[in-house]
Amino acid sequence: MSSPTGPAPTSYGATAAVATSPRVATAYRIAARVVLGLSALATVGVVALCVAGATDPGGYAGFWYLFAILLAAPALVALALLWAARWLRPRAPRASLALACVAAAGMTWLAFGALAVLWPF
Repeated sequence: MSSPTGPAPTSYGATAAVATSPRVATAYRIAARVVLGLSALATVGVVALCVAGATDPGGYAGFWYLFAILLAAPALVALALLWAARWLRPRAPRASLALACVAAAGMTWLAFGALAVLWPF
C-alpha cells in the first residue's frame, strides 16, 4: 500500500492545522498586544468621557457622550478584527496576521488622533 501524500487527516476528517512560522506567530502576538493595550486605554478614555458627560453642569453632556461613542466604535471594530484573526489563525495564519495588523494600525491611528485632540501642537 502506498502512503498518502498530503497531511494526515484528523479523527473528524479535517486536515491537520497549518504550521505557523515563528516570525508570523511573533508578529501576530505583537499586533494583538498593541490592539489589546490601546483598547484598554480607549476604554479608560470612554469611561472618562462618560463621567465628564454625567457630571457636566452645562447643556453639553450629549457632546461628551458623542465623543465617547466616537472613541469606542473604532476600538470595538479593532477588537472584532482581532477576534476574527484569532478564529482564522489555525486555518490561515498569514491572513490572520494581516487582520491583526490592520486592527493594530487602526488602533494606533485612533491613539494618535486622540493625542492630537488632547494636545494640539
